[in-house]
Amino acid sequence: MITWAATPNPSANGWRSRTQMRIKVRGVFPGTNPLSTARKISAACIFLAALWTAAFILTVFNRALIAWTADDYRPAKFQVTGACYSLGNTHNFGSSWWLIGTVEGPQERLIPNLGAGNTVTCVEDLTSRFPVNSTMNVIYNPAATTDIIQHETLRVRQDTGDPWGDERRKCIWLFWRAGLPLPLTIVLYVFVRRTAARAAKADAARSTVADSASAVL
Repeated sequence: MITWAATPNPSANGWRSRTQMRIKVRGVFPGTNPLSTARKISAACIFLAALWTAAFILTVFNRALIAWTADDYRPAKFQVTGACYSLGNTHNFGSSWWLIGTVEGPQERLIPNLGAGNTVTCVEDLTSRFPVNSTMNVIYNPAATTDIIQHETLRVRQDTGDPWGDERRKCIWLFWRAGLPLPLTIVLYVFVRRTAARAAKADAARSTVADSASAVL
C-alpha cells in the first residue's frame, strides 16, 4: 500500500509546526523497494510506448508527405476496371486490397474508403461495392509514388466530399493514438524517479536525526 502521511520537519531551532508530505510505502513488494520497482516498470513502459509509436511511423510519413504535396493534388475521376485482394504472408501481415482503374488515361490503383468498421474478404466484396466501369471522385497527384505505403495509395485518394477535412481528422486520430502514449510514459517515469529521490532523501535525513539523538542520549 502507498499512503501519504504528514511528518514533522526537524530544524536547528527545534520542531517547527510546519509539516512536510512524505511517502510511506509498505506491504506491496515484500523484500524489495517499491519505488525502485515502480521506476523500473515506468522505464519499461517508455520502451513499450516507443515501440507502439514506431509502429505508426509510416502512417506519419504518409501524413507529412500528403501535407507537403497538397498543392499538387487535383480533382479527377477514377474509372474502376477491376479489383485485387491479397491474403497476408510472411512479408505482408494482414490482408490487403485495392481497386484497379484509370485516371486521365494511365492505369492506377486506389484503396477505397469502406467506412469505419467495414472490411472486405474477397474480390467479389470489392466489386459488389465498386462495380467495374463505375466512376469515383478522387484527388490525383501524378507526381506521387505508385507504391502502396501502410495500406494507402498516395497518387490517387478517394474524394469523400471533404478530403482535406478527412486528412485533418486522421492527423488528430494519429496524435491521440500514436503520439500521446510516449510523452505520457516519460512524464510518469520522471514523476516516479523524482518521488523516489525525495523519499530516499527524506529517509536519509530522518536516519541522520535519529543517529544524532542516539549519540546525545
